[in-house]
Amino acid sequence: MNWEGLGAIGEIAGAIAVVATLIYFARQIRDTQRISMTANMINISEMQIDHRNTINANIMIWTKGNAGEPLDVLDQSIYQNLIRNYDTTVFLSYYQTVQIQRTDAKKYKSATMAHFISFLHQNPGARKVLEELQKQNAAHRNILLGDNFNQEIGPTYHSLLSEGLKSLDEQDK
Repeated sequence: MNWEGLGAIGEIAGAIAVVATLIYFARQIRDTQRISMTANMINISEMQIDHRNTINANIMIWTKGNAGEPLDVLDQSIYQNLIRNYDTTVFLSYYQTVQIQRTDAKKYKSATMAHFISFLHQNPGARKVLEELQKQNAAHRNILLGDNFNQEIGPTYHSLLSEGLKSLDEQDK
């Protein structure tokens, strides 16, 4: 065999090695993404469990606040924190899912968000508190999440909530 034949065999072997390496890296990336998505779901579940436990510990305040009944200053503060925690849980679920799955933020749909929208629609006290908190929290979220939040994620989250509530409001008419 001459040098040209050996060179051709070497090139073929090199090409096979490159393809094998690419396949290996693709599998590694897929496995890493699966692990991230699983960790994301566990994280979201833990946030939801913590939120529900906090509600259960303050069930009378939760019930009165959701009904829009008057609360004293201390109970109002607790209720605002309960609503803030609920909103934060839903937002972080949305944010993590959009980032990890690289889903278009405008097309995102989830049972968690649908449940939250339905909850806000059915509980005028919660809806009022959330609207007030959203105005207050806009600056804080911008600081925490930076430009990514400003340009896409945050405004889209809030517009999805608003659109969902408007849709339910219109169905009531």
